[in-house]
Amino acid sequence: MKIACDDDYTSVKLAWLENEKIVTHISPNSFKEGWNTEILSNNPLFNYLVDDKKYTFDIGSSSVIETTHVSYQYSALNRLAIHHALLTSGVYSLKILS
Repeated sequence: MKIACDDDYTSVKLAWLENEKIVTHISPNSFKEGWNTEILSNNPLFNYLVDDKKYTFDIGSSSVIETTHVSYQYSALNRLAIHHALLTSGVYSLKILS
């Protein structure tokens, strides 16, 4: 399976073919430092540990990490955003192509 990925500063956009139809998924870049423990929230809870730093996906939070600087494109947080997009995309089995 081949997945196209556009990882810009506002969101990660994915596209792939499924039964000869294009499927898309958009995942906003909405991460903040630390873990969220509010299990009673209406939104799904996603906590991650990357390079010994804690992050949580928190849609709509006013304390999300800024992603507009060019250094974001080469950061662990960008890799996390792509990972999160893949996890929430509905693609359950990925085949690594060499």
